[in-house]
Amino acid sequence: MNPGKVVSWLNEDGAGPDARVTRLACHPSKDVVLAAKVDHGIQFFDWRASNAPVETMQAHMDTVTAVAVEPSGNYFASAGHDASIRFWDFGSRRCVQEMPVHRLKFNEAVHDVAYHPELASQRYVASAGADSVVKVFT
Repeated sequence: MNPGKVVSWLNEDGAGPDARVTRLACHPSKDVVLAAKVDHGIQFFDWRASNAPVETMQAHMDTVTAVAVEPSGNYFASAGHDASIRFWDFGSRRCVQEMPVHRLKFNEAVHDVAYHPELASQRYVASAGADSVVKVFT
């Protein structure tokens, strides 16, 4: 890796305060980067083909604070200040499960979500909330 050399620049036209990216996640086997956004959405970038998003989806009712792709790449999870974690099918972009997991505190809720890298078959997922609680789910 050559530090300081930009190989791709993820960009969006008309970027304003609601266009801010809160978290990035890379797909383990595809040239796709997911961007969690303040505007309640998730954007998908093909970082080798273009610097513009190839797809945008509304994912939460409030700021999307985190996004994580499971190690197999078949699913991804998102977390938001709407106090929920949502699990998505990567291929169809369809929400397969939603869980309200943390309580609001100072207008914030879920700060992070992460898959366990070695226990992906059992789908261990952890979340951290503004309520000062860390939860682990299977």
